[in-house]
Amino acid sequence: MSTSAKLVLYRVARASGLFGLARFLTRRRVRILGYHGFALHDEAHFRTKLFITPKTFESRLALLQRRGYKVVSLAQAVAALQSDRMTDDMVVITIDDGYASTLSVAAPLLSRYGFPATVYLTTYHMQTQTPVFDLLVAYLIWKATVLSAPLDWPNNGAPLTLDLGSAAAKNRTAGALMAIGHAMSAETERVELSRAIARALAIDHEAVVRSQSFRLLTPSEARQLPGLGVEIGLHTHRHRFPASDLATCQRELDDNRAYLMRELGVVPKHFCYPSGVYDPCQWPLLSADGLESGTTCDTGLVRRGDPRFGLKRVLDGELVSEVEFDAELSGFAELLRQLLRVDRRVSAV
Repeated sequence: MSTSAKLVLYRVARASGLFGLARFLTRRRVRILGYHGFALHDEAHFRTKLFITPKTFESRLALLQRRGYKVVSLAQAVAALQSDRMTDDMVVITIDDGYASTLSVAAPLLSRYGFPATVYLTTYHMQTQTPVFDLLVAYLIWKATVLSAPLDWPNNGAPLTLDLGSAAAKNRTAGALMAIGHAMSAETERVELSRAIARALAIDHEAVVRSQSFRLLTPSEARQLPGLGVEIGLHTHRHRFPASDLATCQRELDDNRAYLMRELGVVPKHFCYPSGVYDPCQWPLLSADGLESGTTCDTGLVRRGDPRFGLKRVLDGELVSEVEFDAELSGFAELLRQLLRVDRRVSAV
């Protein structure tokens, strides 16, 4: 179904009362909303799925309040899912990564509406207090206004020319620069590479850094979140959790937890997979680690009996229109997906 056709369907369904019917039919399913960054400048134009403007985020909270949804903590929802204490219209708000805007933008709005939330903190960039390298590089390339530029940074002894002539070329160039950065052993080298990229593109690197768009919370900032109703969760130390290497998974959990315990004095009980990539083979590890849930980036609502380490979410961002958000929240989109899956299975017989 094309995006335009889907939007028309959603608008007709809402106007005809089908969203209300879907909400009733899915009232005992938990809606776990997923967010990442909150735009301080132009980030919502740069990554429409990753960032959301304060105005749009507040409109989501207002809709939750206006429609009478019960926004509860993740701990409450997980406990309810594992018992017979499910109540109607439960919504959970989760935030991944822990960008600085979680405190400056999201937490005050959540507090204003009296809504709890969970933020999953990845801790390497909290520790270094350098911008997230991949995002910074992608942003610099996105901001570029030239078609090509020489980069004063030899790669395997050969000078580099940044190809910026098209969107596809920009994506390839950004990917190549990220690969160079990933091969570096020190964060200071990656910082110098990002500075060289900014110089080549005539972009003020320090101004971008000062904007705080791509830095994570400091420990002192993160310590303020529980007092604002925001629970702390695990998201690995280096934002990686490879199913092919369970020893690395364990190390990532251990490093993540140790840093948060040392710097924040918290013992997180909930986990979110980096980039939503997961495998059931990781679930015994999470269980043995004493964790109570694991959220994914799979789209959907959560029913009692669903695997607690494979919880689905509804990911929101600036790209998501109000009617699309409403369709997910009401459960209409979920029921439509189920109907289409049944139709595909019947067609395949």
